[in-house]
Amino acid sequence: MKVAQTQNRLITLPQVSSEPVLLPNPECAWQCGILDSAQLLILSVDLEGVIQSANRYALETLGYDRQDLLRGKVWAELCQIQLPHEGHESCSCLWQVSGQNGQLVTLEITVSPLQNPLGEPTGQIVIGKNVAIEHELKQALVRSEAKFRAFMDHAPILSYIKDEAGRIVFANRLLLQSLGRQLDEVVGKSFHDLWPKEKADLMLRHDQRVITTGIQTVDEETTTTADGRTQTWLSFRFPMSNSADQKFVAGISLDITDRKYYESQMEDYQRRLESAVDELERIAHHDSLTGLKNRGSFGIHLEEEVNRASRYGLELSLLMIDVDHFKTFNDTYGHVAGDELLQQVGTLLSKTARSRDFVARYGGEEFVIILPNTPGAGGYIAAEKFRQAIQSHAWEHRSITVSIGVSSLNSSNRDVMTLIKAADEALYQAKEGGRNQVVQYRPPVGGSSHCANHL
Repeated sequence: MKVAQTQNRLITLPQVSSEPVLLPNPECAWQCGILDSAQLLILSVDLEGVIQSANRYALETLGYDRQDLLRGKVWAELCQIQLPHEGHESCSCLWQVSGQNGQLVTLEITVSPLQNPLGEPTGQIVIGKNVAIEHELKQALVRSEAKFRAFMDHAPILSYIKDEAGRIVFANRLLLQSLGRQLDEVVGKSFHDLWPKEKADLMLRHDQRVITTGIQTVDEETTTTADGRTQTWLSFRFPMSNSADQKFVAGISLDITDRKYYESQMEDYQRRLESAVDELERIAHHDSLTGLKNRGSFGIHLEEEVNRASRYGLELSLLMIDVDHFKTFNDTYGHVAGDELLQQVGTLLSKTARSRDFVARYGGEEFVIILPNTPGAGGYIAAEKFRQAIQSHAWEHRSITVSIGVSSLNSSNRDVMTLIKAADEALYQAKEGGRNQVVQYRPPVGGSSHCANHL
């Protein structure tokens, strides 16, 4: 079967002797080197079809050594087909040639006429390409591609390859499943054909960054599956190119949806744990009824203030406050009204206090206030403000008053316990003196303590 034709051309080969060998003329050594280096089968035959010369590739392909092949071997013995004897044009066809070992070799051959310098026909030259090798290479490529696809299709990752224009040239099974598409519905398409514009624009920017910079990138991305589920992916993109220097973007993505869910659950658990710790902290340091700091917190803070005042020579005063006749109020109006009363007293004390003052519920109907950087006289003035704030408030059931004892740091009151004891003693004197008053503790004179009572 003739499959191609070329113009007749003059081809001359060296004369062969009675013992044919491959191009034996020493003057044509360079021609021998060229022919032997070619990865093509090259034979010359005379007008009777007897092989006159053969290059190294022909010998290797047919399985003969040079002497056996050139000892009167006729071409027809090899291929069972006669070469054309007439015509001045080349022809091409596929022929199967039997090698010495009996194995058939499929060749794509071109037969061209040979002439001597006088233009007389002397034979033909046969140039063939072993298509079995090419076929095997193609089959090897097909097998390699099949292995690659099988590997990518069974890998627990989503993968794709896109060209510079953003068109998909490869997509694995997981990507197709995520899209709910077949392979022929995806190859040649861009992400804009497959995802919403906003999502596709973001992915395209990530791809272009890889092409522009030529470096790998890592991004977290979310997609929506065909059934409406949201998936989170950790995506790696990297540049690649083929033998023609065409640029591509390859991407692999790991499904981290479950991991992100558990991370979210862990973060939520951490927030709830921190909230519980904060609540425990609040409960440990705050009074549950009034919201003020409790007695334990007061003790810690007072010790810190006493140490600071002693170290730097600062003034410090302490107020101890008692709600007058609270038990009678509680018995008359009930415990709920009593609790509301204590809450309102705590609110009034907090509103009247300065920002640096420390207000706490000491226990029952008693409250304490620490007044930093405040001498005894200043403590007394502050106590009067608190007393008046309580007395002037519009109470629901009846008027409410408080008694207040004041103590300050001095040469005899230099520690926490003596400061508290002095304020408590002054409070006792205020209650004994008729209540609704402020009494300031004075250092002992002549072995006995003295409290100044001021209405």
